[in-house]
Amino acid sequence: MKRKRPTKQQRLETRDLINKLQDDDEDTEEQRNTSDAIKAVELDNEQAKKKIKRECKTLDPKRRIMLEQRLEFQDTLHADRVARIKQEAKDRLEAMLKKRQERSEKQDIDEKIEECADVSQYEWKDAPWKTIGKFKCVSKRLSNIEFKMTSLQKERYGEVLAEMARNGWRVTKKE
Repeated sequence: MKRKRPTKQQRLETRDLINKLQDDDEDTEEQRNTSDAIKAVELDNEQAKKKIKRECKTLDPKRRIMLEQRLEFQDTLHADRVARIKQEAKDRLEAMLKKRQERSEKQDIDEKIEECADVSQYEWKDAPWKTIGKFKCVSKRLSNIEFKMTSLQKERYGEVLAEMARNGWRVTKKE
């Protein structure tokens, strides 16, 4: 007895749920790391300002100018550190979005292969005409993007085509 395959809708819902949970975890972690880094810089800045103020307690005009210069330097250093943290967070976000896009493209290819696998359940002579049209459409799209497939995807696609050939489907694969 053949095992029951999940429907396309079930596969898509599961994929979307997994992606959402993974994306939420990544976003939360990134947000936490960035806010922790900013808080650390804020704390360091406050401690440095207190130290500078303790060192320059007298109201001597020469000391007052030195105090103002050191505080101004500390404020600039703080602003630079925060800006660097925010830029690094932005760069990580861009990398994360690119990774998500690549994951989505890979999953789309996987889904098209699974659509072919759904069709391979039918004997060719027993397949409804809509299924035949669906297979032609999906296999054409897959052959157009075969260069984007990973080796595992190519292997899986080959297995699906072999299964279809055993069930009487006429399949051609570009080599």
